[in-house]
Amino acid sequence: MRSSALEYGAFLLAFIVFPARCQEVVIDAPAGPIVGHPVAADASLHVFEAIPYALPPVGLRRWRPPEPHPPWSSAYDGRGRGKSCPMIERMRPHTAAEPAGMSEDCLQLNVWTPSAPPTQQPDELLPVFFIIHGGAFAFGSGVTEPFWHPVGLVADQRLVAVSINYRLGALGWLAHPSIGETTNFMLLDQKMALQWVQTNIRSFGGDPSRVTLYGLSAGGQSVLHHLVWPLSEPLFHRAIISSAPIIEEASMEEAYKRRGERLQRAVAAKNMEEMRNVHWSNLTAVQPPMPFCPLVSGRDVQMASYAVESCPVVDNNIVTHANLITLAKQGGFQKKPVIISTADDEYPLLLQFVGHTEWQKLANATAEQTRRFVANSFGRDKATKILHEYESVLRERDPLAMANAYAGDAMFSCPNRRLAMELSKRRVPVYTSLWRTILPPGNPLGAMHGIDWRYHGHIRQQLGQDRRLQDMGQDETDAWTEGMYLAGLGAFVRGEAEVKMGNGVVWETTGEANGYATLEIDRGSIKLVGDTVNERHHCEFWDAFATDQAYSERQPFAIPPDLFGPPPTIAQQLAALLTSSDEPTFVSNMCVVCVISTVLIAAVLLLQWVMGGQGKRGKGADKTD
Repeated sequence: MRSSALEYGAFLLAFIVFPARCQEVVIDAPAGPIVGHPVAADASLHVFEAIPYALPPVGLRRWRPPEPHPPWSSAYDGRGRGKSCPMIERMRPHTAAEPAGMSEDCLQLNVWTPSAPPTQQPDELLPVFFIIHGGAFAFGSGVTEPFWHPVGLVADQRLVAVSINYRLGALGWLAHPSIGETTNFMLLDQKMALQWVQTNIRSFGGDPSRVTLYGLSAGGQSVLHHLVWPLSEPLFHRAIISSAPIIEEASMEEAYKRRGERLQRAVAAKNMEEMRNVHWSNLTAVQPPMPFCPLVSGRDVQMASYAVESCPVVDNNIVTHANLITLAKQGGFQKKPVIISTADDEYPLLLQFVGHTEWQKLANATAEQTRRFVANSFGRDKATKILHEYESVLRERDPLAMANAYAGDAMFSCPNRRLAMELSKRRVPVYTSLWRTILPPGNPLGAMHGIDWRYHGHIRQQLGQDRRLQDMGQDETDAWTEGMYLAGLGAFVRGEAEVKMGNGVVWETTGEANGYATLEIDRGSIKLVGDTVNERHHCEFWDAFATDQAYSERQPFAIPPDLFGPPPTIAQQLAALLTSSDEPTFVSNMCVVCVISTVLIAAVLLLQWVMGGQGKRGKGADKTD
């Protein structure tokens, strides 16, 4: 009786478990056998999770180029093994979800397929969509964060998608004299993942000859560098650059000072050997909370902690030129079809990560405070021109709105437009788009940075799962917009001769012949317009500044320390100089204090000597009388 009960229980267990196991698929790739599982949101899709594409960059491999992961023999199942690369701790509350187990052993990727088992017939292979996540080169994960999972896109357009991790922050971009010219480890990681795709993606039904590189924000900045890096050229065939900041990259000398030497002091390491033994959590803990890429000057007191920390470095190997627009003029870009996309309101979202209380005060700033704010950022001469150009914004709204406008225009909208113009002049097929969708409607952040990624299959997928999203303003209008856009995106990714949107609008390449036509996307509207980016974002004004390197030298958030209060006294300034926590700054400040002290002492001695001389002359006169 007991035996029969056990047998019956085993039968029921097999009945429950076996169908679930049957839904698994194992593909045999050059990397080794890999297990895939149905996607929870859409069981017709499969995901192969957390596949290691490189050896863990730990110990002696930290701050060295990635090494390919050797093949394995037994089936690899990545469920529950996904890791996020170490992020700056103070950025974690701002991410879409709490990172799943951070670890340096994070060089992994996910592969998403629309069918299982995937076909490997040459005429049935699907285009590949390769995603480089954003996050200021400081946070984010293409493996563990659902925000970067392209489920809706894969289902809608029947393509194979790959989302990756790469090293972040100091672990990704450290420059240090002890490692010579070797840096830009993030770009090296991305290239190795692309090489893995070329070797293995056919096993997943993907076509290695039709790889589209997609990057948002810092990911878009990465794509730009792959478009000028000869070693990346054979690894992909089309590119999409979304909301990429186009700025001048740091020199090795600047990076040594701002990254390597500062980090070594912060963790109290004597040499590189000791730095490689420091736990990653101690490295991320001492990094600034928002490692902004633009260079800042020594006079920028408030933003000094956000100086160059995490962006690419001109190493004359991977990154050979500081200014990408200049490189485009010289014909340095690969002639591959490219989409360059920006949003109408690029900067307000980024301010959420900065966290300065001064930004709240800017909304109520006086005209004089606004003038000082801009002058401190750009210098007096340029500030006068900027204030005149944005006078209507300042008059109709507030200083914060003006700062958002000119920073977004100077760093995103206008340099991306200029890049598109320069590439089109050199016969590069360039498609430009401007996103004006606001989600939810009335969002004070406007058509914000990265809004286009929401329309890559996320809206209809989530509407189908949770009707409460309609209460957030996402409705069938957004679903229609997404569907119409994805039809055109799919045509681009597949390499079709005509990029036609779902509503019949043909997305033309931009250029002088058609007045630099741009695809404008809004809720319920997709249409081809003229040079609307220039019209809405003061680009002729910024292009004129580009002749004196305004694109690269701008410092859009240099708030003077006394902007919202009385100027500091001499004693307060000396105290600030003496209490600097940054060693080079402290040393230089001490020099300044010494010079000031010497001058003051000399002045006192001179005064005493003069007064003493006058006294002696007075006594002599008395005796004569």
